[in-house]
Amino acid sequence: LTTRISPKTLLGLNYGGVITNSFFIEAQVSRMDADLARGAETRDLIEGTLLRDASTGNRMWSPSGCGTPCGMKQHDNKSWALKSSYYLSTRSTGSHTLVSGVEEFHQMRADNNFQSGSDFWLHGHVIQDPADPTKLYFGITPDNGGIEWDPVQALSKTSDFAVRSAYINDRWELNTHWSFNLGLRYDNAFGRNQSGAKTADDSAFSPRLAVTFDPGGNGRHRLNGTYGRYVAKLDQGAAGATELAGRYSYYFYDYTGPIINPRGTPASQMVPTPQVIRMIFDWFNSVGGTNNTDLLSDVSVQGYSERFEDELQSPYMDEFTVGYSIALNNRAYVRADVINRKWDAFYAIRRTLETGKVTDPTGLVIDQGVIENADGNLNRKYNALQLQANWQPLNRMTIGGNYTWSELRGNVEGESSSGATSLTDNPVRPEYTGFAQYNPVGHLLPDMRHRGNLWVRFDVPVPAGTLNLSLLERYHSGLSFSTFAGVDVRRGTSTGPANGVVNPGYATVPSNVRYYFEERGGNRLDAITSSSLGINYSIPVGPTQLFVEGDILNLFNEQGLEDPDFVDQLVLTRRSTACIQTGKTDRCLAFNPLAGEVPVEGVHWQKGPNFGKAISASAYQEPRTYRVSLGLRF
Repeated sequence: LTTRISPKTLLGLNYGGVITNSFFIEAQVSRMDADLARGAETRDLIEGTLLRDASTGNRMWSPSGCGTPCGMKQHDNKSWALKSSYYLSTRSTGSHTLVSGVEEFHQMRADNNFQSGSDFWLHGHVIQDPADPTKLYFGITPDNGGIEWDPVQALSKTSDFAVRSAYINDRWELNTHWSFNLGLRYDNAFGRNQSGAKTADDSAFSPRLAVTFDPGGNGRHRLNGTYGRYVAKLDQGAAGATELAGRYSYYFYDYTGPIINPRGTPASQMVPTPQVIRMIFDWFNSVGGTNNTDLLSDVSVQGYSERFEDELQSPYMDEFTVGYSIALNNRAYVRADVINRKWDAFYAIRRTLETGKVTDPTGLVIDQGVIENADGNLNRKYNALQLQANWQPLNRMTIGGNYTWSELRGNVEGESSSGATSLTDNPVRPEYTGFAQYNPVGHLLPDMRHRGNLWVRFDVPVPAGTLNLSLLERYHSGLSFSTFAGVDVRRGTSTGPANGVVNPGYATVPSNVRYYFEERGGNRLDAITSSSLGINYSIPVGPTQLFVEGDILNLFNEQGLEDPDFVDQLVLTRRSTACIQTGKTDRCLAFNPLAGEVPVEGVHWQKGPNFGKAISASAYQEPRTYRVSLGLRF
């Protein structure tokens, strides 16, 4: 495990003022300072090197990242905002609630992103002792081995990316039949990266339009429609992608050394981990170490591997909705909404023969890519139908629920699990990746077809205070994940096809490229259901209320697989010695998707033995959980 140090301070100043009976202002200034140190607490080559299983991605030995020996990371922000609200009522044009404001938000980062204590990762295979599962061993072979070097070549000068905004919105009640919402927002995004270079200066207008029609003027029937454009904040990952300072460069060297601890080796004959690491580096240094460019199969050098041709703009999403609601009586209502969302101006990286090459300070020639905004063959779309209802059959009882049918399709995942907006290949070395199954359109990771909630709340009469009980029933269909793996399409390699691609002139060619063997998002985890019970009791204490609340989440302890991030998704190809043709002893065959060859399961590829099974407790839904809270409301 790893030591984590993360002090954080937040200062906020707020002001609110009533200028007249219909004019109000608010102001706010804030600053957050957040530091972080997490990772290996040594820079030693043996103790500080991380070991990674090339098939599963599991890690062992030394923590990811570098802790206090590499200094604290700083992730700070500051902001200010001024907002005014004005209410105007007229006989001829109805009532207007006007809200306007200006604000500015800055993100500052000094993040020297060391990937391990030693700056090295070793890729091979992790072996668990069947007699003692707490004992792990590391092995490596030329089939699965690699040495990754991630040096940080310059320290951060602190980046500063900001958005300066102005907005105005009018909530307009024309009469009992018509109401409107009219708004416009302007955002100016600008900033400099950790090297101190200006990489962004973009502005965008975001309109907000909504109309509601009440045919009877009594609130029983309402028809509504909306349109809005939502501009994302400028992402530091994309805008800072060309910075040299603070970022690690990536060099991946193929391992062609001796076989150490192959699978099947008895535990009594296993070479201890420190000795394995030492043997790997002894071999690596004997063949030239990081200077051996013949072993280099992938490289990304910060400040050189990518460039900007134009300053970035922020991605955006357009949303349209149409809805209808009906009040059945004064105790019940039903509402339905249709939603359409479409994203554009994706962050993308283009790396082709035309984008050229560059030589880094060590003399290494690198294929340079261009970071830009793109759409064209990239897309991400969301469609949904939302239903909601509420009914109060008794004064003390409320029954409610909601249901969403939705579909999220495209070939841009959009965000990683950490929330960072990802760069999409568009294209990268198209001579090797220019086939449909490299990045097909399909169901994306967050796609969930059905989601529903049903609840009942009942107020129980008690002599003092208030007591209520609530029951929540939750359901959602399974999240999706895909069947894909890396394949070798190079000619003249042991894992590539005989009719594979001949290098057309790149400095570095990919040893594997992504291939989706089945429909994107075609696998589904379990449908999830759970019941939860809540009890809340509060009693007045002078001008305050003392309350205690108890909850039992997942009352019946249901245990479905819910999170695909923690499910085995291993797919084997010719690149792995474990891929054996069905009914034979021969290794799986190579194929060339660029020549139109279609792979056959059991011949060219196969799912791993644990495909679709949990690899962590985090894969399952939250187990039965008891929760108690005590508080004072005032």
